Amino acid sequence: MDSKNEIQEVAGPGNERLTIIPSECGILPKVYHNTLLWSWEDEEALQQNWSADDKFLLRKTTPHEKSLYRKTMQYFKVYPGMLLPNNVTVCTYENKEIKNAKTGTTWIQNPNWSPRFCEYFGGIVCNPAFKDRPDFVTFIIAEAMRLRIGEDDERAPKEVVGPNHFYEDTTHIWWNEAIEECQRLLGRRPLTNDKVEVIKYVLYKSGETWFEDRSWKQAMRLVKDMIGTPPTPLQAQVLKQVLLEKPGAFESHPYYDFRRYLSKIVKKGYKVTNNPASCQLQTCDLRAVDHAWELYVKEKKDPALLTMTAYREKWYSEQKRATAASARDDDFPKWKKDWILFEHRWAETKLRIEQQAQSEDFDSY
Repeated sequence: MDSKNEIQEVAGPGNERLTIIPSECGILPKVYHNTLLWSWEDEEALQQNWSADDKFLLRKTTPHEKSLYRKTMQYFKVYPGMLLPNNVTVCTYENKEIKNAKTGTTWIQNPNWSPRFCEYFGGIVCNPAFKDRPDFVTFIIAEAMRLRIGEDDERAPKEVVGPNHFYEDTTHIWWNEAIEECQRLLGRRPLTNDKVEVIKYVLYKSGETWFEDRSWKQAMRLVKDMIGTPPTPLQAQVLKQVLLEKPGAFESHPYYDFRRYLSKIVKKGYKVTNNPASCQLQTCDLRAVDHAWELYVKEKKDPALLTMTAYREKWYSEQKRATAASARDDDFPKWKKDWILFEHRWAETKLRIEQQAQSEDFDSY
């Protein structure tokens, strides 16, 4: 990506500068960053500092993870990491040590995703029950984790997952609905394009993994700048509900009752210890989803329903007949690099936000 041509800096609703980072592959949406937190210079440095170790890890990605990327791209047009619940990372605790002989860098656990993890994940992605609903994939994964870790454990994924700005198609639809609701709520005439961008920025901020009450107050300051006056307490409460709403309701999903079968498979407290890694997403969580679906299929006795293993094998069979398989392989390095850069950028931005939060007063807006 030619960062000088692609990266933009624009004025935000409070006249602060916003750095807009496009996705190199067009998969991730444009990311809005306060320039004080992430500047054009930061992005240029990130792009130029792609290291020999980064290249090494990319080369060491297993065929299973490459296959998982192809599955998620085919069915949802997203990277696998974009399907994870907010604040959830993947546990690599059981992975073996890996060393880059040229640089001498050693990783105690290979940070790439394991073959078994990718196979179970791929079975979920290939299941037609999740067709066109990447948010339902996220919901089911979060549900399996909550049941294992314990819903009363603060380390478990939250019951309500905020609007995930990663889901391109879903987000565009949800944005339109949310903007209409904001118009109704705030009693405004149709918003101009620049005001719509402000709303999108507020929505984006509300969906960030670092979203907390103090960040909500930041969002309210943006709303104040947009409408000219502070929202009333009632307006603020309703708007907060709008901003935190999931892209779609799951209760009406035809396979919503599948979630009940998870509780028949998942053992509460399994592999949960004081080690934070035990509460990351593990292979056992995805395996539980696989086994719960198998039980669901057995009890439903619907010949149209297959196991996740069968759906996954069906996908592999179709790939063998496809003529463009090699071309898709060529796309993988660009996809994963795009995601790795996003993670690097996000981790640094989150750290800066936390540091800023310690030094700023968020008590008034």
